[in-house]
Amino acid sequence: MNETPDRIFLKLFLQAAVIVMLLSVPMGWIIQRYEGRAGLSGLVTAAIICLAATVISVIPMAVAGNRRSEGRVDDQENRLAMACLLGTGIRLLLTMSAGLVVYLVLRPPMMVFSVSLVVFYLALLAWETLTAVKMIRKQYDSDNTGRSIYDQDETADARRCTPILR
Repeated sequence: MNETPDRIFLKLFLQAAVIVMLLSVPMGWIIQRYEGRAGLSGLVTAAIICLAATVISVIPMAVAGNRRSEGRVDDQENRLAMACLLGTGIRLLLTMSAGLVVYLVLRPPMMVFSVSLVVFYLALLAWETLTAVKMIRKQYDSDNTGRSIYDQDETADARRCTPILR
């Protein structure tokens, strides 16, 4: 059963929000202890920027992850791979440009804001990459009939996987 794009998007949004929350608690405690309220404002600003950019960047993944073409399986996986790459590029541009604007306009504490932005960005990048690989693999592993594509030609796969040295 295919999930609708809005359900995929909601699932991805909730996963990203949980990651941001799990990172914010220990980072917030450390920042509150050493930097005070000003440091927490930098942390919250960085968290909002990274979460918003990630939410916008998963839209192409959610839409392409639901599409089933009548053509070859390669077309589906290429479409999904391109959507994932587009989402990553969007997230990079949004995060860096919003971070620059916020820094120039709001002037949060530089060290806390920068480190928080990098931590959130890298954690969400790892999550997004893992999610994209899972979505592409899931789409690659089954064609339109739901059968595994590896079952179609077992002898060719066996020949390809046979070790050279026996």
